[in-house]
Amino acid sequence: MYPMLCDGVKFRTGGEGRSELFFVQNDDGDEFMVSGPVYKALRNCDGTRPLRLPDHGENLLPELKRYGLVRTSRLVKGGLFNRFILFPVGHRAKKWRPLCKIINSELTSICFVIIMIAIFMITSGRVWFDVDDFNIWVYWGLIFLSMMLHEFGHMVAGIAYGYRIDEVGLLFLTIIPIGAYVAYDDKADKVKNEELQFTMAGIEVNAILAGLSVIGAEVCEPLSSAFFYTALGNILLIIGNLIPREIIKVDGTVALNTLFEVDSIFNLARKCIRSRKHRRKLLRCGLSGAAGLVLSLFILVARYIYYMLIIGVNVYALFL
Repeated sequence: MYPMLCDGVKFRTGGEGRSELFFVQNDDGDEFMVSGPVYKALRNCDGTRPLRLPDHGENLLPELKRYGLVRTSRLVKGGLFNRFILFPVGHRAKKWRPLCKIINSELTSICFVIIMIAIFMITSGRVWFDVDDFNIWVYWGLIFLSMMLHEFGHMVAGIAYGYRIDEVGLLFLTIIPIGAYVAYDDKADKVKNEELQFTMAGIEVNAILAGLSVIGAEVCEPLSSAFFYTALGNILLIIGNLIPREIIKVDGTVALNTLFEVDSIFNLARKCIRSRKHRRKLLRCGLSGAAGLVLSLFILVARYIYYMLIIGVNVYALFL
């Protein structure tokens, strides 16, 4: 991988005119004065192209790595949680934006069509599978692909709307893979509809993959069971991402924060449930207020629903 900036690196300049000075600070707060060419090279250091240093990196690159300013390893260690960079995006986003706009604009329509076809095939009895022919390697390969395409869905929507997308990668709990991610910078002039689509694009991709897996189960008979369970796996990924959780901001949490224009939907839900004043205020609003009260209660207990879902899936897998 080409060099990338380390997390938390900051830039600043000082002086005026020809006496302008350039400074770079690492995540530990150590600041270094660098030359103009090195400063410019570091500003464009996104892992997608060689780092254009004055000495072609022979001596400067090892120093920059030692000072905690750049890294060349895809594995980023963070103690308990680590990440593996699969795909640096950086400046590539600009040339991909026209294509991403087209894909993002049609994503919802494609999702609807594929799901309708899958439902028709299920209701017409055309989908069947033999559990004895279950290919676990194909299944895990398709699930891994589903997780990655979920993040690529977010990436496509983000690029289409002008978000700065840095990278796509995998998350690890020490050495255990626990999910995937898209690293991006928030957009200052974002619109609510754009932010909602950016948040839900991954869910739409999983819905498309669930539908395609159902179709695959009918078309490819030898792998029918692997495709069928991949469809179920994508449905579980959708549910898991939609159920709001307080500590980890999954898609459902971010969507609700965006929809209600709040920093934390959980804080709002607590106020609605625990405060008598807020409960009475909601109930005076009639049906909409009662619905808001029910939604607030669901948000507070959602984490337990998620845990029960995970336990249920694992128990089912043990006795399958």
